[in-house]
Amino acid sequence: MRDRLARVLIAATMGLTLPVAVTAPAVASPTAHATVRAPELVPLMGLTNLSLTLTQAGDNWTVKVTATETFTQSELGQRFADAANVFERDTGEPFGGDDDHLAFTFEEGFDPTSTQETITFTWQMTSDHLDTEDGSERIYGEVKLRNVTTGGGPIFARTPITTIDP
Repeated sequence: MRDRLARVLIAATMGLTLPVAVTAPAVASPTAHATVRAPELVPLMGLTNLSLTLTQAGDNWTVKVTATETFTQSELGQRFADAANVFERDTGEPFGGDDDHLAFTFEEGFDPTSTQETITFTWQMTSDHLDTEDGSERIYGEVKLRNVTTGGGPIFARTPITTIDP
């Protein structure tokens, strides 16, 4: 019991879900079998349908990251915060190292009013800002969502990579 309590407290602190075992009572008949269902996970907030749009007008670019944030009925009325980043992918490149961080937003709090909400983050950038190295640039966006009410850790999701020549 103490081990179970410790796992529940750790999961609550980290904002995780635990499997909930659902069992049927055993039947006394020698020909009947008890049925035990597999553990079910309680779904929580999520990020889906991520997209990155880059629109060029001369030397200026509009960069948009869009995502659908999903919530359970029980999460409606709770406080959430989201933020976004834009990166240029360098992993695997010669002398690459870490990806280049091009733009970000600060976390902004909100209270969802429906189980699905679409959010769009927009930045204005120049070609010089996007041009981090010789050749093409591989750009992607990342969205972060966290439940402020429960204090759990954030979830992250990334857009597919878009290649451009600024």
